[in-house]
Amino acid sequence: LENSVSTNHGRRERKETTRANFRRKAEQHNPHASI
Repeated sequence: LENSVSTNHGRRERKETTRANFRRKAEQHNPHASI
């Protein structure tokens, strides 16, 4: 159970990081786009 919870937490953190990176990349390509 503990291992499963930590795995889900890690997956969620990775997803948030990916979203933040995507947003940053999009802003670099189009600084005027508000996401």
